[in-house]
Parts: sequence; C-alpha cells; structure tokens
Amino acid sequence: MTTVVEQAVLLLLAVAAGFDIRFRKVPNLLVFTAIGLGLLYQLVSGSFLEGVLGLLAGFMLALLPVLTGGMGMGDQKLLMAIGAWTTASVIYTLFTHSLLAGLLIWLCFPRAWIHTAQHLRTFWIGWLAHRRLWLPDQENSALSIPYAFCLFLADVWHVWVKSHYAT
Repeated sequence: MTTVVEQAVLLLLAVAAGFDIRFRKVPNLLVFTAIGLGLLYQLVSGSFLEGVLGLLAGFMLALLPVLTGGMGMGDQKLLMAIGAWTTASVIYTLFTHSLLAGLLIWLCFPRAWIHTAQHLRTFWIGWLAHRRLWLPDQENSALSIPYAFCLFLADVWHVWVKSHYAT
C-alpha cells in the first residue's frame, strides 16, 4: 500500500511527464504549487525541516546538469518539488534511478550511440583547445529524453520495490 506522499509524488510526476513529453517543458504553476503543498504537508506532519532539506537536495543535485545545459530549470524545480514532499535521501535515490532509467532508454536506440560518440569527441576537443564546454543544443543532440519521464519511471520503480521488499 502506498502512502499519501507516494501517491502525491506519483501524480505530480505523471502530470509533469505528460507535459514534458508533449511540450518539453514542466509548467511553473505545477512545480511551485507542488513545492508549496509539499512544504505545507511537511509542516503539518511535523517534518518541515526534512522537506526543506529535500528541496535543497533537489536543487543541489540538478545544479551542475542545469549549468552545463544538460537539464532544464523546470527539471530542477521538479526535483525540488519532489524533495519538498519527501526527504533528501529519497530525492537522491530517485535522482540516481532516473539517470539509470535515462541510460536504459538511450541503450534502446543504437543510432544515438554514434551521435553520442561524435558529441563527446566535439566536447573534448572544445575543452582541450579552448577550455570551454561545447554541448549540442536539443535539436542536434543524440537523443533528447524528457527527464520528467525518467523521474516518473524511477519513482514507479522506487514505490514498487518499497512495497514488495519493505521489512
């Protein structure tokens, strides 16, 4: 049986994944509302500090990918919203599992492997020659995967494992 928090996070991620797949954006109204409701829930349940720490963990985990252009700020805010509902340890688990989900999706598209190798070559040449990170834009990337969908898959996996293997 899932908890209220797990249900809220699953609903949030399902809606966010739908927007991310269709429009390649996660609406600010959705994430800011989720942040507010998550922190309010944490305040009422007596674990406000855990919600704030989860929110900060979501921000920090996505900071480097956002700064390098590998992730959008909507994805970062979505991680923060999940963190507001959960804890720093849960957000870290979901973040790592979402990266694995993205990798598994990438492995399903062999054509993307060649493009990825070319992009990595350009990345390293740009770094070695100019000390500058050259990353392709979304239209020229090897495979652009909606991150909210990867997070949704990670959360479904997390909830399933927790419900089947909890002690």
